[in-house]
Amino acid sequence: MTAAAGKGLEGVVASQTSLSFIDGLKGILVYRGYNIHELAPNVSFPESVFLLWNGRLPRRSELDEFEAALAAQRAMDPRTVEGLKGLPAETVPMSALRTGVSLEGVYDPDAEDNSLEANRRKAERLVARTPTIIAAIHRIRQGLEPRAPDPSLSLSADFVRMANGEPGTDEAVDALDRTLLLYLDHGFNASTFACRVIAATLGDMHSAVTGGVGALKGELHGGANARAMHTLLEIGDPENVGPWLDRAFAEKRKIMGFGHRVY
Repeated sequence: MTAAAGKGLEGVVASQTSLSFIDGLKGILVYRGYNIHELAPNVSFPESVFLLWNGRLPRRSELDEFEAALAAQRAMDPRTVEGLKGLPAETVPMSALRTGVSLEGVYDPDAEDNSLEANRRKAERLVARTPTIIAAIHRIRQGLEPRAPDPSLSLSADFVRMANGEPGTDEAVDALDRTLLLYLDHGFNASTFACRVIAATLGDMHSAVTGGVGALKGELHGGANARAMHTLLEIGDPENVGPWLDRAFAEKRKIMGFGHRVY
């Protein structure tokens, strides 16, 4: 007799990874053997990317070279910019991001090359350009012209500048860099698993990441944060929490922000 799988595939081992480890009950998140509480106060987002890709933290010269390589590849293909501008005004940001990543895949010079060397180049371009795409989407939604990247700035500093149209404070840039680091890898969550499935078919990297963005958009995954915000806006005053919860339970509504399978 075959045992039934747990709800949401709970307890099912799909694969193993050495990139990260999570114990949500104990509050543990580890990247390549480093506890996040050691990494977050001491290293940058690009350093953590290097760590995940290479299994070790970079030397100073290696980090300088890596950051320079990312900075040089920050600009989107002009046709991607035009594609984003042509999207309907009501397009939600995650749908626009999915489209932007897909367009970059169409125009990537290594599009159909799945060699290790080509995939490394594509990975660098994706890390470098995804913030540029997001900043452009933010500007376009406000009826503003996207800002071109400035390779003299760090990835986080340039994202804040491109999104807001002016340099960010040190606090804002540091907060963004720390946030990107904390979100970098969380094991086989739904979007990562979607990427892995597509990559396992020997699909190209942009297809895999496009699929991952599509999974992340779902309200039972990354889209839950938007649903949680809508919930807060719907509740309004704290005195409304009790009646709101009573209605939510009676209507068997999902209450976003609670019940994460890992955390």
